[in-house]
Amino acid sequence: MKTLLMVSVFMVAMFAQAQSKNRTLPTVTCPEAKAAAACHSFQELYASHDPELLDELSKGHDYVCFLPTNEDVFYVVWFTGPNRYWREDKETRLFTQIAGAMLVRYRNGIFDENASGPLYTMGKWSTTSKASEYATFNGDDHGGAVSGTIKIDQISFLLSSSFKNQNGAITKYNFTLQRSTGRFTETYESDKSGKSENDEHSGRCVIYQK
Repeated sequence: MKTLLMVSVFMVAMFAQAQSKNRTLPTVTCPEAKAAAACHSFQELYASHDPELLDELSKGHDYVCFLPTNEDVFYVVWFTGPNRYWREDKETRLFTQIAGAMLVRYRNGIFDENASGPLYTMGKWSTTSKASEYATFNGDDHGGAVSGTIKIDQISFLLSSSFKNQNGAITKYNFTLQRSTGRFTETYESDKSGKSENDEHSGRCVIYQK
């Protein structure tokens, strides 16, 4: 009986593994031809069932963002909510719910945990009425090397953060995503030797569909 049970467990595990391998890969059309390397890295991670990436793509609102460059870099934007489970704030008379939001970066097919600018926050969705179709998210994180805020509404995803760069000065980072079109811009602004330096890039995000 014990041997039969072990064989049954093994067969179930093999079946689950086979089902996982047969999962249909997402169709991600590279927004720009120059983003082919980054698109390939995304597909490779997904095909390998990378746990970090799959977790990020399970939040409900997910975007995969590419820059029109030959550099093998892509971003994942995700956030949760809002859903129908609102709670009324007796002081503000607003309806709120806890949620999370994040921008992460992958470089050369590897999660870039040292990326400066990207940020994870917990915050709240707020609306004036449960029946309203308009809600806003506000989250912030000021406890780490990178501090900043994320604001979301039906129109855009806005991230503003700051960090100390290699020269010891403060760099301000902004990431703006237009949700309807998937277009995004990112800017770096730093103060070096009393002169302000700006660096701006634009690209396009693909809405991830399960």
